[in-house]
Amino acid sequence: MAFRRDPLALTISWMAAVGGSFVALGGNLACNDDAPPVLAADASGGSTTGGPIATDDADEDTTPIGTTCQGESTSCSCEEPQCTDTDASSEAPATTAATSTGTGDVATRCGDGAGESGELCFAAAVPYAMGIMLTDIELADLDDDGDLDVVVTDAGSNQVQVRQGDGQGRLSVVRPSPSGLTPAACVVDDFNSDDSLDIVTADAGGLTLSLLTGDGAARFAAPQSVARATAPVHLAARDLDGDGTPELAVTDGAAGTISILRAPFPFEPLATLTAGTGTTGVVFTDVSGDGALDVVALDGTDSRLLVALGNGSQFGRPRLSDFGSGPQRVVVGDFDGDDQVDLVAVHFGSASVSRALGDGRGEFSPELPLTSGTDPRDAATADFNGDGVLDIAVAVGGDNAIALLLGHGDGTFADPIAIPLNATPGAIVVGDLNRDGWLDLVTANGAGGTISVVLSTP
Repeated sequence: MAFRRDPLALTISWMAAVGGSFVALGGNLACNDDAPPVLAADASGGSTTGGPIATDDADEDTTPIGTTCQGESTSCSCEEPQCTDTDASSEAPATTAATSTGTGDVATRCGDGAGESGELCFAAAVPYAMGIMLTDIELADLDDDGDLDVVVTDAGSNQVQVRQGDGQGRLSVVRPSPSGLTPAACVVDDFNSDDSLDIVTADAGGLTLSLLTGDGAARFAAPQSVARATAPVHLAARDLDGDGTPELAVTDGAAGTISILRAPFPFEPLATLTAGTGTTGVVFTDVSGDGALDVVALDGTDSRLLVALGNGSQFGRPRLSDFGSGPQRVVVGDFDGDDQVDLVAVHFGSASVSRALGDGRGEFSPELPLTSGTDPRDAATADFNGDGVLDIAVAVGGDNAIALLLGHGDGTFADPIAIPLNATPGAIVVGDLNRDGWLDLVTANGAGGTISVVLSTP
């Protein structure tokens, strides 16, 4: 929900990437003993009518595609000569210990469970097959067991794919559900007030929004779909009026608008906000500090930022301002410690993301470019090293990596630290998959058809 020890230990060394100040966390970390085949997705299309909830009972195979360790690498040393077989469901994926990035009294090593402030510790990325062409990803507790599960939209099979988590960082086999045609994005919430989580997909190919109602056991009914005039691009969901049911924000792509809709299905229109000619990312957040949620959105075609202040039932006239070049995704957080909402925008095809500081009245400072690596595709914000300051994780498609930008607490950030994925990430989410109190990272890897799970190892 947009709300996220194996005996073999590897030691990550810090190294500078060739040609810049891009610092790498880990190297070519992989140890693949007869990896199982990629699961083939059912290519059936999505229905436009409601139907029975799927009853296929997935077994409890928790097999990742594989993790490897190459001891010859200058940036990876194997402390034991063999790799542990991760095919058995009783074993967790192999972990990787990294030297702490903390200073002063923080001298512990990753993997000791101490989790002291300043530590930045992550395992090698573990890939899981999830489909054909993954476009978006969410983490949510779909079966109400207290463990986070993974939801992805698969445009290659017109499906939503789900893997359930076991609370130890492992995932079950894929469970597919039909969606609309070519889903581009998804959001998870309870849209029909039955206390079970549902999924809404933005179906770019079918010009529809589709609702997949959940049964509380990670199974979903056939989609109910409602037509849109243009291809929907991105989604956000929050309860704007406090009635317990979330509202939807839909960026309408080529229409240049953001539609605000009220659940339940078929999603009654509440407002239409006009930005320009090509709306992309959108979030609900309180930028004015009045307790009511506002809309922050981007127009990638006209390179604009849209802010529309809300009062819980309606929105004021959108404020438009120039914002970099082709912004596509937006995330928010307080990056300078002034208790005001700031934002970070992701610019596809560039080598940076942009940070803008909020003034608490709905206005933002000029954007500050932050080096991220080649072709950033998505971002998430959280405190990854336990120092009480928000950091940024960027899915960097051109570098096949996650870039971590550690915050200084004053709105500035350190040079990016790379976590290699051996896959091309297009979307990223954050959550505690193994219940250790430290945040983990999961990416959806586009045409690779996989997700990558990167567990924290304090």
